[in-house]
Amino acid sequence: MTEIICGVMPDPRSEEEKQKDHIYGADNKVAKVILCPDANWSGKMGKDEKQYSKWGVDGYICVSSALTNKGEAVFTTVIDLAMFPETDVAWLHEKGYFDETGQINFSEMHLAYSSETTKKGNYYWKVMETARKTHGLVPDSMWPFPDNATTWEELMTPPANLAEIDAVGQEFLKRFKINYESIPSYDHDAMEEALKESPLEVFGYAWPLPVDGIYPKSTEQINHAFCSVFEDKNSEIKKRRVFDSYNDNYTGQGYYKNLAWDYIFDVYAHNFIVNSLNYKEDVNKTLMAKLNANPGKIYFVPGSHGEIGLITSDGKLREAKTEHELLEVLLAQFSKVELTKEEYDAANKISFH
Repeated sequence: MTEIICGVMPDPRSEEEKQKDHIYGADNKVAKVILCPDANWSGKMGKDEKQYSKWGVDGYICVSSALTNKGEAVFTTVIDLAMFPETDVAWLHEKGYFDETGQINFSEMHLAYSSETTKKGNYYWKVMETARKTHGLVPDSMWPFPDNATTWEELMTPPANLAEIDAVGQEFLKRFKINYESIPSYDHDAMEEALKESPLEVFGYAWPLPVDGIYPKSTEQINHAFCSVFEDKNSEIKKRRVFDSYNDNYTGQGYYKNLAWDYIFDVYAHNFIVNSLNYKEDVNKTLMAKLNANPGKIYFVPGSHGEIGLITSDGKLREAKTEHELLEVLLAQFSKVELTKEEYDAANKISFH
């Protein structure tokens, strides 16, 4: 049987190494925020971006594409909810991270190149660690997909200003902390709960022929990475909706696909969590004036690592990881807490796990 390569390679790590991944729902101290209460990211995934040129040259960059796709959706939503410091948003504008529609657009090419993607693709953990720790994420405007490429080598050739692009990635790492958790993909309830926080990168076979608009279960070897965006369990026909880097030429859904409810994914899906590393400094600058003008009030903000944070009348930023811990801080500081509607809404954006 001919091997079909789309770009995801089997994880070569030992079971001991894999256990270091954060498991969703465990007490791993990864702070999370509810960004999509209905757990449906359909229509929120940014621009349709393919992984092959107009001449049919495949970059085998699906792992990078899936990661940037879910990251773009999370970043855009966090910015829309005003959960990043204004200084970080201004920097993203300055460097060209926003596309013409006003959404964040990361370069999958820079990530694929920096993580050493080959003609067989790449490993999920290697791409994620490249984005998290060594190269960051850079604007698509600095290295867009080369649609005119006629060979894989041409497609993967970096721009002449690679050093400048890399420098932006390093600055990104100083501003943003990316985290992730692993979710059991066979557990529909866990998947749905995790989708409230981000789209999920999943791995499966690409692609059997659809039947009545739905791609049926396949037992072929897993070879592709894409994003799960919705566990549609309430329709007459249950299905799993995904966002892909291959256009759907059969059902007319663009880069979205409807998969059978029992479509096989690799054991774990992976979410995308981001926090600003500069929030404390920005909070002190933007809220201290208001605090001084209104002594005795309390102001809720996301903490430096995604916890709920509050500034009290002594001008200090305190953080809490649990509702009980937060309550203790409140009782120690105030007999009466006054919140504006905006502050109350901001506090309710935080989810404790």
